[in-house]
This record gives sequence, structure tokens and C-alpha cells, in this order.
Amino acid sequence: KNRLTETGVHIQMTRVSCFIDWLYDDKRKELGLSLDDKPKVYKGKLPQKKPSYLSETEFADLMQLPWLSRFHKDVFTFYRATGCRLREPFNGKLQMHGDDDWWLVVEATASKSGIAREIKLTYQQMCFVKDMVGGRSPLCTIKNHTNAISKIFKQAVRDIGRPELKFHNLRDTFALMRYLETRDIYQVSKELGHSSVKVTEKYLTHQLSMLKADFPSLARDYNARKQAENDVRDTQIRDTAPSKKEFASR
Repeated sequence: KNRLTETGVHIQMTRVSCFIDWLYDDKRKELGLSLDDKPKVYKGKLPQKKPSYLSETEFADLMQLPWLSRFHKDVFTFYRATGCRLREPFNGKLQMHGDDDWWLVVEATASKSGIAREIKLTYQQMCFVKDMVGGRSPLCTIKNHTNAISKIFKQAVRDIGRPELKFHNLRDTFALMRYLETRDIYQVSKELGHSSVKVTEKYLTHQLSMLKADFPSLARDYNARKQAENDVRDTQIRDTAPSKKEFASR
């Protein structure tokens, strides 16, 4: 504990726990181990942290940084709009279904959750993925290439006063924006490719009123959609409801 943070301790003890499980599950007979002697591993308790995100204003500030290239601005915009993990565009395959329906398909073997993932793209996003993936030098590994993108992001958020943010927070931003748009945590979970909605429920720790304040344009769009739905419903009720004269005759 003098050398590592609480998170670091948790990670190391998780590895110890996995090693012990492997010994007692896969090598128990070979090594003559007894399940009664299997040690218990205490990993410590980590405080539950709320997912960090970039508000609408902060992302606009990011896009205004004079030193940030047009390419990297497009990269950050793409990840925020799709919820992709950093390496998914490089590990996935582009597929077209229908006349103009593009998808980025990540096989289960290349997915963090071990579940195949399908990410719907616009035509413009599909073209950008082709350019971004095609622009990687064959001499540069996917890991090194994406790490370089992540470093640029770290420099950018530092310049707008959010040095604690990581590239993955663009995915968190997507999740919170989609929840604000849909108010459906199950839909968000499906779009993120989570193994369980329990994983996605961490985004519910943010107050809806705070999200509305941080993403005012999305809040306005949602209110406008609900108002339009209510107007249509009211019109249908008026058109189908009997008049006073008809009601009296019944």
C-alpha cells in the first residue's frame, strides 16, 4: 500500500486471485491440491467513481484549440459520436447492409467483452474509418498508432482544464449523451456492447438535471420530440373522441 494506489492494489490482487483460481481449477489434480485449502483473496474495496465526460461546452472548446489538427478533431468527433473503443475501428470490418446501411462489425475475438459488436455508421463516418485506418503506416503497430492518438487527446484536455480525462471518456460521453437522448438504459447498453445492463447502470449515477445542463441542445431536442408526440396524440384523441351531441345520443 505504500507503493500502489487503491486501484493498483486491487489490480494486483485480482491477478493473484485469477492465478489461484487457475491452480485450483485446472491444476488441482496434477498438483494434489485440496479445495478445502484454497486461500481466499481480499482485493480491497474500490470507491465507485462516476464516469467522467466532456460537456457540450468543453467539447466545443476542444474543437477550438488552434494547435489541434483537423484530423484529430475529426477523430475525437467520431469516437464521441459512435462510442467506439479506441482500437475497434482498426480491429473491426466495415460491412454494408441494404442500399446505404453501413456497420462496423467487431468479432467476439476482438471485442473486450468477448461479445461480437455491431456499430451503425453514417456514410460520412464509414468514409472516415476508411481514411483513418488506411492512414496508418504499415511500420506502425495498431497499439502504437492508437496510443499516439490517445496522447494527443491528453494534451488537448489538459489545455481546456480537464487533465484528469482519458481517451475512454469519449465513450463515456457518448453513453451519457445517448441516455439523455433515449432515456433507455437498455438501449444504451446494447449500443455500447456491454455484457450486462448492470455494467451500463454506472451512468445512472449522474443526475439527469445535470446532464441536461451540460448538454442543452440534446435536452431541447428531447423536449421538442416529446412535445411533438404529445401534439400528435392530442390530435388523435380529438379526432376519435365523440362530440357532445354524439355522446348525448349514446
